[in-house]
Amino acid sequence: VFVDADYDDDQILRTVQISPTGGGRYNYSEHTVVRTEKGEETYRDRFPIRYWTRSEVSDALQTAGFVAEADVSGRFAGLGADYLLMRKA
Repeated sequence: VFVDADYDDDQILRTVQISPTGGGRYNYSEHTVVRTEKGEETYRDRFPIRYWTRSEVSDALQTAGFVAEADVSGRFAGLGADYLLMRKA
């Protein structure tokens, strides 16, 4: 999921760059142009982001006393992440 991406159609031009910095950390950079009848609107964003494996997150939650209720990842298909419904035991 942490890979560069480009998208271009009649309304949106979007470029995302993900650069690894080590230790599960990355720099996220986005440049988006939205084409409207009034002209182009530009959006830029940049921030550090961290990647954890599903087992790292699950293990930390279980250590903190949470139990899994359901895996609801299918409700958010295409977003590139896992979504777990957890309950404090």
